[in-house]
Amino acid sequence: MNKELCDEFINQIENLSKTINSEEFIKDRFGTHSKAHILEYYVLQARRLIKYGEYTIILEDLLSNLDEISVTLDERTINIARQAFGERITEEMELLLECLAGKGG
Repeated sequence: MNKELCDEFINQIENLSKTINSEEFIKDRFGTHSKAHILEYYVLQARRLIKYGEYTIILEDLLSNLDEISVTLDERTINIARQAFGERITEEMELLLECLAGKGG
């Protein structure tokens, strides 16, 4: 696991949260929430977990969360995630990255 690339991936997601249309909302069993605010929360959560050095878990959770709210990632961000995982990337995470690359906004 490459810690610097994990940090870079989190930074990319943070930048993405700033570009999300403020009119985009996600509805779940707890109510309706701004997609940008949800992304900001995921970034904050990931940064908190970094203190414990669980980079693989952070990346896996972040990717799963992004998939749940139908976020699309650009090729550069996908490549950063792949490089961050390195040899530890699982088939499940690879499939998730492919899904995140193929979503339509």
